[in-house]
Amino acid sequence: MPLLCYPCSFPGPLPSTPSDRSLLLHGADTPLPLLHISTQPLTHYSFASLSLSLSLFLSVCDAPNIYLNNMAGSEALAGLAGLPSEVILNIASFCPYSTVLSLERTCRAFQGLVNDLSLLLQIVETVYHSCRFSNAGIWSSVHLDLWHAKSVCIALEMALRSEGKSAVAIETFLRSRVILAIHSHPLTGAVDLNALQFCLHVARYYKVHHVIPDIAFCLIAATLERGIFENHFCELKGVTPSETDSMVVIAFLVVSLHRDSLEEIKETLLRPRLSLIPFEALLGELPSFLMGLDGTKSFTWRLQSSITPSFLDCEWVGVYLRDWDTLYELNSVQLVKRSGDTPLQVRATINQQPWEIESENYVMTPFGIVVFWQMGASWLWKKEWCDGNFAFARRLPNHEHEPDFIACSIKLTLGQDFWALVNTNGDLEFHKDHFNLEDAHAMTVLNETYSTWPST
Repeated sequence: MPLLCYPCSFPGPLPSTPSDRSLLLHGADTPLPLLHISTQPLTHYSFASLSLSLSLFLSVCDAPNIYLNNMAGSEALAGLAGLPSEVILNIASFCPYSTVLSLERTCRAFQGLVNDLSLLLQIVETVYHSCRFSNAGIWSSVHLDLWHAKSVCIALEMALRSEGKSAVAIETFLRSRVILAIHSHPLTGAVDLNALQFCLHVARYYKVHHVIPDIAFCLIAATLERGIFENHFCELKGVTPSETDSMVVIAFLVVSLHRDSLEEIKETLLRPRLSLIPFEALLGELPSFLMGLDGTKSFTWRLQSSITPSFLDCEWVGVYLRDWDTLYELNSVQLVKRSGDTPLQVRATINQQPWEIESENYVMTPFGIVVFWQMGASWLWKKEWCDGNFAFARRLPNHEHEPDFIACSIKLTLGQDFWALVNTNGDLEFHKDHFNLEDAHAMTVLNETYSTWPST
């Protein structure tokens, strides 16, 4: 019969020789019974119990001041390694990816587990569905190859483990969220959108340019997936025709389109969905932890080169932001670009009136084209990327069917020994060795301008 390992609170009596089958705390008089060997048949519940024991076993073995009794360790690993390969894979499918990585380093019999695509897809579908955010029936992992299955496993675990943390660096926070958004995972929407708006606000004020595109990317993706109920974009200032500001413009528009005052536009304007945007075709390759490309900035050149006559020859949807404060829906949109560096022509109708512009200042982004023209800009996206309209807005439910998100405090480094913290209450804190009047003024300005914009 196969061996079964129970967690510490296992049923039945302890082994007769616990010192042979237990984990010994360094300096402790009594052993900690972690792995109990049994000959009961393996069931679905047994697999889950065994995976829990395995995770605990591997994590405790790496802890300081703890060593594994040689006989206990060899028995446990020998027993597990002696199981049929399909049983080992089934057990591992109930473990987080980090546990599988640890398991692979313990024994030659387990080498190759992290390169088993079917196992990684099961981990994504099984382990991370058991968290309070249920994705069952909403998202499938079948489109993932080996590299990106690993990347999504890492991103999911990083995102879930960030909850409640007191100071998660903005770069770390964004790495996992960009990967999840690129793969249209439902956990993309489980972020604090108010905190993301504040982070974007602070990053723009202090010109932390290297994080602005990815903050905007995550804000856009999460808002498109579940809508937004508080708008902290009071106004849009200091915008220039650049790759960075083009993402800021889209973030501003996506958030603004959820205002109650734009109900008429929301009812008719088609909304792009992450699952329908061909990110791989647009970027050339998808961001991945394993390839050192886990942000969007590395793909700017590829995006801009994709604007060709054949790419533009389709149905487009768009909005026009005039004077940075008045929003119009564009109908019957046509884009024309002759060749080379010639200007981009946009033809459409606004309120049944013909509208046409020609501009040399346009930027291709993962969410479409931003065209800068006079005192305003247009955001244009393909109709084939759409599913539903902007009137759609829902909050990601957890198992209790209540609104929920992964909350953590986000840290933005603004200079040497100077950083800001957006805490879980939505408040901004400044941390600096020498806090001066200029810093106090900046904090006042940021808090005053970061106010809820009336929905009407």
